[in-house]
Amino acid sequence: MLRFRLNVPPSEIQELTSSVLAIHGALAMIAGPIIGHFSDQTPNRKAPLVLSLAICIAGTVIVASARSVAILLLGRAMQSIAGSAVWIIGFATVADTVSPNNMGSAMGLVMSFANSGTISGPAISGLLYEAVGYWVVWSIPLLVLVIDLVARVLMIESPSETSTSAVRSNESEANRPLLPQRSQEAPSGTGGLWRLLLCNGRVLTCLLITFSSLTVSTSLYATLPLHIEEKFQWGPSSAGFLFAGLAVPGILISPFAGWVRDRVGARYPALVGSILQALFLSLSGVAGTNTFPWFNAQAGGKSIYSISLVAVGILRPFVSGIAPAELTGKWP
Repeated sequence: MLRFRLNVPPSEIQELTSSVLAIHGALAMIAGPIIGHFSDQTPNRKAPLVLSLAICIAGTVIVASARSVAILLLGRAMQSIAGSAVWIIGFATVADTVSPNNMGSAMGLVMSFANSGTISGPAISGLLYEAVGYWVVWSIPLLVLVIDLVARVLMIESPSETSTSAVRSNESEANRPLLPQRSQEAPSGTGGLWRLLLCNGRVLTCLLITFSSLTVSTSLYATLPLHIEEKFQWGPSSAGFLFAGLAVPGILISPFAGWVRDRVGARYPALVGSILQALFLSLSGVAGTNTFPWFNAQAGGKSIYSISLVAVGILRPFVSGIAPAELTGKWP
């Protein structure tokens, strides 16, 4: 898109791609706490979800039809803020309807679908772009968003969910099950909540793990297509297969990873998963180089790179999704 539709010089594509992703992340980071605050004050979930999805659809149309970098950035900004709202309100809806003892399994299922969409999107688009063209590729996410919007309109909120949301806005923050296995009472009010969150080691650790996991994902989105073209002379279809290698294992394993966290806790799966991910990411970084003879592109570099990404996809479910469950339920 950047090269052929917006006519960005090849030497500037990597920098612009990174900038677009950075702006997207920065806006999401700024908007997240604000959206979360107003979500707690809202007596129902349906209306904010419908509005957020409508804005996300508009932003996607703007991105797809963009003919300049400025219009592209505008569309991405709308997608970022609206997407953050969908994530936050969606997680709040899950927290309202799922018991704490089953939160790990529920979050595992949620992350299974989320990872399948997040990573399979580039995979499918890379495969379809060469086969059917630009606008057919964009029609798929737009169709999914429209289906999601219709589903949110038809969504029936349970009485317990609505009443829980209404009561929450009037309760002190100390009475909410935000932190597992904490005996002390939290100060009341929004300020007390933020002090509690930012001073709790478990919460900060989970947020750090989430930050590192999303950093890895975003880095792959920004660099993988250009990296494999430079190192292995692979095109968009090959990038699509690699993104599929990241997505498919997560779809299959996320429910199991959530079940494991419900049984043994989040600490050890996240620790082992993070260490192994670091090892496989290091292997993918040296694949295609001349560091060792069997790592270069003419020898085993292509196989090592592909296997490493699949391994990362298998390990991701044990690391991602910890923070929402940590804030909304209790680990054993």
